[in-house]
Amino acid sequence: MLQSWDEALLLVLRMQPSEIDELNMDRYWFWVDVCRREIDRRVEIAEQAQR
Repeated sequence: MLQSWDEALLLVLRMQPSEIDELNMDRYWFWVDVCRREIDRRVEIAEQAQR
């Protein structure tokens, strides 16, 4: 699971691998939550565009 979130952080938030490696677990999960909200926002925008 962590590798999948690493990929999401790289692609969605454009974090660098070195930035991800330096995060402690609390900060990691903070950024995962930010990433999840951004993905949800993008999905909502895409759904609205299809209407």
